[in-house]
Amino acid sequence: MEANRYAGGVAGANVGNISLSGKLQSSVTATGYAGGVAGINTDKGSIYSAENTTGTVWGSVTAANYAGGVAGTNSAEITRVDNYASVRASTKYAGGIAGVNAAGGTISYCSHAQNPIYATNGEAGGIARHHNNKDALIENVQVSAAVTAANGTAGGVTATNFGIIGQETGLEDNSSVSGCTITGTSESIGAIAAYNGADATIRNVKLAANANVRFSTPAVTIGGLAGMNEGTVTGCQVENGALALNDGLRAGTNTVTLGGAVGRTTEDGTVSSTDVLLDLTQNLDKYTNLGGVAGKNDGTLKQCTYSGTMGGDADTDGLVSVGARSTGSTVGGIAGLNNSTITGCEVKYIKLQVSGISNITTTQTADEKLASASHVGGIAGRNNDEIANSYVATESSISGAGSIITARYGFVGGVAGSNNGTIKGSGSKKALVSGDTTKLALVAQVEKWLGAADANAGINSMAAELTTGKTYADLKGVDTVSVQGYGYVYSQSGLAANDLLVALRGSNNSETVRAAGYLGGLAGFNSLRGTIDTSATGQWFVYSDNATTASTVGGIVGQNESNVTDKSVLDTVVNCAAVRRFTRVFNGSKNKDDTDNDNIYKSGKSCCCPCGRCHWPAAEPQR
Repeated sequence: MEANRYAGGVAGANVGNISLSGKLQSSVTATGYAGGVAGINTDKGSIYSAENTTGTVWGSVTAANYAGGVAGTNSAEITRVDNYASVRASTKYAGGIAGVNAAGGTISYCSHAQNPIYATNGEAGGIARHHNNKDALIENVQVSAAVTAANGTAGGVTATNFGIIGQETGLEDNSSVSGCTITGTSESIGAIAAYNGADATIRNVKLAANANVRFSTPAVTIGGLAGMNEGTVTGCQVENGALALNDGLRAGTNTVTLGGAVGRTTEDGTVSSTDVLLDLTQNLDKYTNLGGVAGKNDGTLKQCTYSGTMGGDADTDGLVSVGARSTGSTVGGIAGLNNSTITGCEVKYIKLQVSGISNITTTQTADEKLASASHVGGIAGRNNDEIANSYVATESSISGAGSIITARYGFVGGVAGSNNGTIKGSGSKKALVSGDTTKLALVAQVEKWLGAADANAGINSMAAELTTGKTYADLKGVDTVSVQGYGYVYSQSGLAANDLLVALRGSNNSETVRAAGYLGGLAGFNSLRGTIDTSATGQWFVYSDNATTASTVGGIVGQNESNVTDKSVLDTVVNCAAVRRFTRVFNGSKNKDDTDNDNIYKSGKSCCCPCGRCHWPAAEPQR
């Protein structure tokens, strides 16, 4: 079938019902509006499979503009149709089901597989190139064929989304995209959409385990679901192996912002109730901002979770040779760089190990220091605004090990590598949320003690409970060096002793190759505008392992340079972590004496020593 405009294997323009049963073989070519079934499916049309059958389209569809495997453009309903035809647009708008899914259009229970979708000088989507109205809907679709925009934007389901993708309630059963390569040349790319526009929604979609979606792109904003998110992403799931990032990312070193769900969320964008279970271990030196949920957050991340491995493995010298090796680079369990709001999020299990970098000096200003090191944290690498009611290390690994966050250099913290905003109600969930209706969570109980009408009685009750009591004994961090020895800190048994190990990790074999930076249980560096309140560490170990003398370590913050004056910088913060600073001393090639520095804190008796409104359980200085 050939025509100038509106060419289809069954109808040029459909204003009625087209029921497919079995296989439809089409070869359709037009200047504009070409479809394997209809050139245009109007607002009065419907294309669907007959009852108890699956209609399939085979062959090829080619147009300058508006090429779709089923319809060039869709303004009504296309449902239960599988497309195997190749689709090609020489100028713009190529889609596996429709070139454009327009206002009033619904595409449901459809798939595109086997043959490629290709746009020479425009945009390409696995289902529809352009999903261009907030009331248009794509749901329960599957794509498993190559999608290419040779000189434009490409996405696994749609290149640019201005409508709704995903069913209304409940996670969809099947992976929306799998087993394909998405190729584009724009600045953003994603497995569902390159761009999720303002007022657009991606909801309840899944990228299944081992979906193995690959990107071939120079893009610098990359997301498992959407590269750039200006709208809403909610109720989604990205499982391990969903993305294959080992090759195909053509951007240079330290240029890519990547997140397991979205690359970047803009000011009005939101990601909510989305779970990411994804190892991010490939091409680590390309990332300037790497986050389990979002690489960079300028909007809102709420009630999201991350579980997985980020970074590489340590060699026999304790070095991870990749990741966060450029100044200013960020790595975080929820977001790499947070410029807005993270609330109600949770990092269940994380194994985060990177190299990092530190060029900080004692003469630099706080802002200069922020620009001179990498930022590595459990919730956010760098927090410039707000982290609220968010928790780290709430579950163990399958093997029973606790979480681990380490770098050789830079700012490292259990919640944020650096904090230049506000951290509140965050850290250890066990210390902040009571799972027992008969007792308050530790932080709430500390507030009660401190707020007692009889201040001395409150302090005495607190001291008695936290030195000899049993109510909160399970929150006490374990110094695994004291219990098992230096060689077991990073082992399975060492990690199993705590919920979280946070460490600056120097050389195992040299007293001169030392870690360098600021290390803290909640934040490595609390900068000029940083405040922390109603937050706590838990059964954690904060370990400065063979670091330089200029490096700092603390149960709450490693280095505090906040100059906030209108409120308390550290207000009702509780440290339950064991804290140790250690430097290796060698005689020739043999380890002569593993020497603890003067300012070491071991996890002997659990105590809570008030210092203003800052509290430090589990701290006994050893000299």
